[in-house]
Amino acid sequence: MTFRLRFPPDQYDVYKQLGDDARRDIAVCLVDALQDPLAASEPYGEDDGIVRTVARGRAPSSS
Repeated sequence: MTFRLRFPPDQYDVYKQLGDDARRDIAVCLVDALQDPLAASEPYGEDDGIVRTVARGRAPSSS
C-alpha cells in the first residue's frame, strides 16, 4: 500500500500550539501509521478502503 501524509502549514501551526502530551500523541499516531497504516487508522466517513484518519488520546480529531 502506498500512502501520503499531508500536513499543511496551517495545521502545523495548530500542532505547535498544542501541549506537549497532545503533540506526543500525534507523533505516535504518525509513526504507528508508518509501520502499519491500516491497523493504526480508522475509516473516515464512508469506508472506501482508502481515506483513513488517525487520532487518539489528547490528539483531537478533525470535525
